[in-house]
Amino acid sequence: MTNYTSFCEYFYDNYYSIITSCITTIIGAALGFIFALTVYWIGEWTKRTNEKHAEKLKAFNTLKRFSVLILSVKDKCQKQNDEFDLFSNELTANPLILNLPQVIATNDRERLVESDSIELYYSFMIFDKQNKNKFKDYKNIFNYADFLQKFYSDLISQNEKHLNFSHSDSKVVRDKLLNIAVKIGLLQKDIQMNNPKGFTDDLEFQFLERFRQIYVGLKGNGFSDLEPYKDTFLIPLQIELFENINDQKIANEIASESATAITRLDELILNAKDHAKQYLKINENKNVTEALEYLEKIRIKIEAIVEP
Repeated sequence: MTNYTSFCEYFYDNYYSIITSCITTIIGAALGFIFALTVYWIGEWTKRTNEKHAEKLKAFNTLKRFSVLILSVKDKCQKQNDEFDLFSNELTANPLILNLPQVIATNDRERLVESDSIELYYSFMIFDKQNKNKFKDYKNIFNYADFLQKFYSDLISQNEKHLNFSHSDSKVVRDKLLNIAVKIGLLQKDIQMNNPKGFTDDLEFQFLERFRQIYVGLKGNGFSDLEPYKDTFLIPLQIELFENINDQKIANEIASESATAITRLDELILNAKDHAKQYLKINENKNVTEALEYLEKIRIKIEAIVEP
């Protein structure tokens, strides 16, 4: 009882001091909590701000790399178009000479097609928020990229097929030329054996010798250009053949070989000129121009973005 009385007296005597101490303690704790909460909130805000900036910087760099790729694709396509144009003109002028277009070494068109990714899409969405058609515009990039990749791949593939067909037809012509040359040689040998002393004065031998010399002169330059064989050997031989060779069986054989060679050469010329048309003035091709112009528009738009 005495202790309780003493406590009451103490509390009464120090009432204001105790209340003040409690209030001070509560306020201090509250201020400490608010301060800690404020520090935490500022830290989290700074962290989120830094993360957002890092994300925007990453998106910015992604778009800039994409811009460089677009520029490379555009430049390579235009250079390839110029090479195809040159190839077309040369093939048209010399359809029987083996012509190969200069193919610009690059995988950038494939890289452009393969660039379609969540990261790139996200980058476009960050920097193109005001564009209501941003998804459609993004999709169009790769529609055009797919078109360019297929367009140039098809041209290169078609040229490889053309070369295979041309090689096959050219081989037929070369084989026929060799067969004709052998038959001419055999006929000359028969004439020489039948008339050892006067064979050089034989009109048939002289006819055959004239065309043998033409063939030998042409063959000295190889078979890289078959057109002279047609104009100076095969067609004149075909026209004069039956009037100058007595053995009609041999004449028929030579005529058949010659006719086949001439027909194949005509087909080679026609196919080469038709093939050349596909490679002419691609820089003026509406679809190609539209695709390259669209990609350039996107590139300019990306280049206008300021680093965050």
